[in-house]
Amino acid sequence: MIDANTGVIAADVRTLRTTDGGLNWNIQTSGRGRDIYFTDANTGYCVGGKGFILKSTNGGINWFDQHNRKLFATFSSFY
Repeated sequence: MIDANTGVIAADVRTLRTTDGGLNWNIQTSGRGRDIYFTDANTGYCVGGKGFILKSTNGGINWFDQHNRKLFATFSSFY
């Protein structure tokens, strides 16, 4: 969870976001992956296989491709 109400989860084919503490989850139109990590309330990274990297700068509402096609490992966050 980013804070007590806002959270984002990765579910391989989609990203889900809540703003009510997890009571309801909304499918985001962009973003999919295997793991998500936020460095602060706005900046987050979503990672997956084959160099797949997305970045959000607005709390997980939108995700932007940071693809590194030269990498073919599956990424995972550790925290």
